[in-house]
Amino acid sequence: MEFKKHVFRKFHYNEADDFANYLTAMAGKGWRFQGFSVGMAFERCEPQEISYDVEVFLKNSELDSLPQTDTEEFAEYCQAAGYKMIDGTRRFVVFEKERPDVLPIFTPEERLREIFRAERHQRFLNWISFVLILCDYGISAYLFPEFWLFHTVMNLIVLCFLSMAFLQSLLLAGVFLWHWRKRHILEKEGGFRANASFLEKIVSLLKDLTPFLVLAGVLNYYIKTDESIAFWFLVSFACALIPFLLLGMMRFSKMENIFYAIGTTIFVMFVLIVMMLAMPGQNQKQMADASGLLSLADLGLESDALMDYEQEEEQSLIGKMESLSLYYRIEEEDTDAYTQVHQYQSRFPWVLSLLKKREMKQEPSILENLSEDGSEDEIIRYETYGNIYRHYIVSSDGELVIFRTTQELKPEQFQKIREKLGV
Repeated sequence: MEFKKHVFRKFHYNEADDFANYLTAMAGKGWRFQGFSVGMAFERCEPQEISYDVEVFLKNSELDSLPQTDTEEFAEYCQAAGYKMIDGTRRFVVFEKERPDVLPIFTPEERLREIFRAERHQRFLNWISFVLILCDYGISAYLFPEFWLFHTVMNLIVLCFLSMAFLQSLLLAGVFLWHWRKRHILEKEGGFRANASFLEKIVSLLKDLTPFLVLAGVLNYYIKTDESIAFWFLVSFACALIPFLLLGMMRFSKMENIFYAIGTTIFVMFVLIVMMLAMPGQNQKQMADASGLLSLADLGLESDALMDYEQEEEQSLIGKMESLSLYYRIEEEDTDAYTQVHQYQSRFPWVLSLLKKREMKQEPSILENLSEDGSEDEIIRYETYGNIYRHYIVSSDGELVIFRTTQELKPEQFQKIREKLGV
């Protein structure tokens, strides 16, 4: 027979009365509330009628997992009025009513003000955190548009934060609407119930489910593309959950929570780095010879000349990207050379236009038109660290090719490369 259980259920400050009614209903089913430990901890008992009261105490902090000195002093004051404190976390304080005729701890006006301020503060912090994350992604998207435009995982992550920022905006606006509605009821009836509307609960549930839906989408994508990445993704996710489970069991103070959050961040970053290092690699020369974009043979070189190699292919709802970087040795000239090609395809003209403009502004250059018929073939020549780079940009309907090389290409080589790339 089960004697203890933990329930993972979330209540907001403006649901304080729903929270108290839930604890009372659990006692009626034979489960008495013991405190907060890995969720809400209950112990088996005889079914009984226990009247609970849940209050919001603003002197507590969002980072307080345990009742602090101010809370204990507040509990002593409430004990004299007939309320026995069971436990508290964040700004919640849970009491058992020792007798049915106890007077309320706060006046209705004070209680409404305390709940509104706590809920508004929490919602605002959640909203501003997602806005800052979106700003960070916005800067990254502006500086490196190809990184998020053509990566399915990045598309999903950005969609996740956009959705959550939108839902948090609705919830933040909903707090003010809730306060206006409850204040109107208070003036009319002399009291109010601290509970959320059905619509507010649906929006909050969607906000909580969004990250898990995105995680499922990312995992599904990796299962279809690379099962080894999917495995390490699950390992890193499991490792990231461990600190949060420990947090629920150990219940730190405010300052301890801050240091714990910093330590958790470092730990998760360490796991991600280990995951990246542990992922199996592939033979670069074999991949270079099998590349669908270019190979050393297209440049008139043997495969032994290859020094290093990077290749990437991504496809998303926005379009497709293929990139290839070759680092090789030209023995005849006794020099190291570098060739890079990016091929973008998209049905959205603004995507290719954005990439092209970014590319044109990226380097100090002298722009020349290669073709006599005035087509959009363009070449940029620029010098960096004493090396002359040739930078080719070729655009057409639905496609953009960017080609960089330090090697002096003969006309027939360049023509062969263009035919290989299909531009």
